[in-house]
Amino acid sequence: MSTSPPAKENIELQKEEVITKITKWLKEEGHSIETGFNPKAYYFGIIKLYDKALETAEELEQSKFDAIHISIPNDFDDRVLIENVCGFSNIDKKAFEKLPQRTQHQFIFELKQALYQLNIIFEFWEMTKVRLSKIIFFDGLSKHVLFDTITAILAANRTAEMKYGQLSDLLISQGKDKSGEYINKGAMKKGYGSLDYLSTCQTNTLLT
Repeated sequence: MSTSPPAKENIELQKEEVITKITKWLKEEGHSIETGFNPKAYYFGIIKLYDKALETAEELEQSKFDAIHISIPNDFDDRVLIENVCGFSNIDKKAFEKLPQRTQHQFIFELKQALYQLNIIFEFWEMTKVRLSKIIFFDGLSKHVLFDTITAILAANRTAEMKYGQLSDLLISQGKDKSGEYINKGAMKKGYGSLDYLSTCQTNTLLT
């Protein structure tokens, strides 16, 4: 006896229940989520993870926070995708592209080695940016799994940022790139902590 697929109404109800649960769990821990838009997602949001060591509302308002993308892709009815992007600024990207190919590939090789150990999905864009992601299936979703996944993405992001930062510092120490342009010492962006940086990434490229 064959079973018919679940009705569209039931699938959408399940998705809405998942969104409600995630929003509730984040608020319980003092964090928040802002709904955004992505044409490739049923739901797209930005999770803001606040430092719980800050006690007053004013401190929280003025503090910087970690920001992570979360979505339910249109192409799937059974999963949540949590992800972020890290990489060079445009200025450091120019300097990186002037390095010998062997140096570039060695950098990517070492970064891949570090990321493989963290059990996440990663994808490089022209070697100067890396997308970090992890999937949670609806039937395995819990508060513990949600925060464990967020922690994994943050760890991967910090690992990637550290590697990009080390090479960025090397470029800075040279003073100028080969074109004679000074490298901006403050140009390195924190992928996990900068909404300005995240907003520069086309959100419709975050889901493939």
